[in-house]
Amino acid sequence: MKNAVCLLFTSQCIEGMPLVVLESLSVGLPVVITQKANVSNIIINNYNGIVFNSEEKNIYTYANKILNDNILRRKLSINALKSFKKNYSSKVNYEKMIYLYKKVIDENK
Repeated sequence: MKNAVCLLFTSQCIEGMPLVVLESLSVGLPVVITQKANVSNIIINNYNGIVFNSEEKNIYTYANKILNDNILRRKLSINALKSFKKNYSSKVNYEKMIYLYKKVIDENK
């Protein structure tokens, strides 16, 4: 993944939290994904990846766009890593988990 230009996520299924997408973000790899994959809470169009309507164009159009546009590729890559660190890092997940545990404990007192 560290040597790739982008991840082409072609799943047509609704997935709650696809780990391969998070792994891609963790190494600064932009994701090209269809709207049907329904991960708009993870991939933000033209921020950390490209979200497109699969009926409109071919996924390779967007992969080539990232491949051939160094400025876009760098922007998406930087933002991919930023979004991972802000929302999905082990520290962030630990803090969220502790918060939930404390909330459940407090509710059951």
